[in-house]
Amino acid sequence: MNSFAGHAKLTNEEVAAKARYVQIGVEQSTFTKARNAEYERKRAEGLILPVRVNRIVTMDNPLFCPVRYVPAADASRNLPVIANPFNVSQEYMLLLGSMARIAGTDPDLVGPRNLVRMIEHQKYVPKRYWYSEAPQIA
Repeated sequence: MNSFAGHAKLTNEEVAAKARYVQIGVEQSTFTKARNAEYERKRAEGLILPVRVNRIVTMDNPLFCPVRYVPAADASRNLPVIANPFNVSQEYMLLLGSMARIAGTDPDLVGPRNLVRMIEHQKYVPKRYWYSEAPQIA
């Protein structure tokens, strides 16, 4: 954006005001519960482009998921448990790199995001499923 702004004689703020940021929302087709209200609002406004999938590979394959999961009493869902350290596998990084190439982004510039947020969200998991040691980002 900086090079475009300089070439077009625009400030970064002017370019940002003209740009429309759209996120991709991966939606599992078997998910039947109501989604987050903010997500639904952004989707309705066209700020999230929904992509329907049969499976979410980062949730269904442990190699592609940095968070550990344990079965819940209700077999239709799992409870996230933050492992120490996170499991950021080589396979996961290759997946991120492949997705970056498809999106036209340098794969060397991608990496896991929101790991701290994952730790913060552990408060919603019953304490009996918590790891005793504080999670560390490796």
